[in-house]
Amino acid sequence: MATTKEWKWGYIDRTGEFVIPPAYDDARDFHEDLAVVKIDWARGYIDKEGLFVIPPRFEKAGPFIKGVAQVTEDGEVRYVDREGKYVEAPADYLSADYETSSHDEALLKEYFDAGNYSEGLAPVKKSQSGKWGYIDEAGKKVIPFIFRQAGDFHEGLARVLTQI
Repeated sequence: MATTKEWKWGYIDRTGEFVIPPAYDDARDFHEDLAVVKIDWARGYIDKEGLFVIPPRFEKAGPFIKGVAQVTEDGEVRYVDREGKYVEAPADYLSADYETSSHDEALLKEYFDAGNYSEGLAPVKKSQSGKWGYIDEAGKKVIPFIFRQAGDFHEGLARVLTQI
């Protein structure tokens, strides 16, 4: 009987080793030591050990900014603290869209696609059909080209998509 492999998101460190195994349908960057991950339809927040701090229950979930995150639950936009309790947004709360990515234009001259240098490394893709890996600021390959997608490093970890 053939087994079906799935694509899942996990988190690697600067050596390319998985710190949080690939188990998520979607994953976002770490902000304030927490990252949004998606399992099936629901989003929640994990810590850097991969443990749920706020279990998946949100339709949408944004990054933590000043200890508060914007979420959507049952179609209603609300704000939660790091314990998942509903709170009022601080008066100076700034909503930021961390879902978009930008590219390092210099890297796009050499690679088909690229993220940005962050924490000394940049995710790059060699060709349209190729895999992603990471290079250092000298252009040396540091993490092999083995990922379907790869994000910038944030707080020591980068999210990557791989087949399990």
